[in-house]
Amino acid sequence: YTVRLTAMDDDGRTSTTNVTIKVINRAPEASAEAPSSSRENSTVKFDASASYDPDGILSTWEWDFGDERVGEGREVYHRYVDSGTYVWTLTVTDDSGEETQFNGTIQIYEG
Repeated sequence: YTVRLTAMDDDGRTSTTNVTIKVINRAPEASAEAPSSSRENSTVKFDASASYDPDGILSTWEWDFGDERVGEGREVYHRYVDSGTYVWTLTVTDDSGEETQFNGTIQIYEG
C-alpha cells in the first residue's frame, strides 16, 4: 500500500511524502485431532476445527490419509481397509494462498 502524508505549518505551507507499507501475510496454524488407533473398515473421524488463520480466514482443508486416498473439509470421515500404520497429513490454506501442514499417525488393527 502507498500512503500519502501531507503536513501543513502555521504559515500554510505544505509538504507531502509517500510511504510504502508492505503488509505481510502470516501463515495459518494447522491443528487436527484423530484417534491414534482403530480397526480395519471402521469409520475414523478427522477434525481440524482447531486450525485457524491469525490474519484472515482459512479457505481449504485438505487431507491425505496415507493410504492413497484424500479428502477435503474441516471435519472428515475415512475408512482404512487394510491394517498397518499410516501417516496422515492435513494441509490448510488461507485466503492469501499460504499453506501449513500438520501430520499425525494412526495404527489400524485387523478386524
